[in-house]
Amino acid sequence: ELEGIGPVRGYFVDVSPVAASLPPPADPPLFGRIGRTLGVASSGLPYMLGLRRSRRSLAPL
Repeated sequence: ELEGIGPVRGYFVDVSPVAASLPPPADPPLFGRIGRTLGVASSGLPYMLGLRRSRRSLAPL
């Protein structure tokens, strides 16, 4: 029983056979990793330097 919802029926599926049959993911290339890291860092840099304000701080209360 979930609070505020009432009695709920739950279902579970065993996914271990599926997960065991998948090959391990390939290692990403070095330049791809560096490019993604620089992309994420450059998108947050203006906020860290105070050049831009977040939308949350601009919204009226």
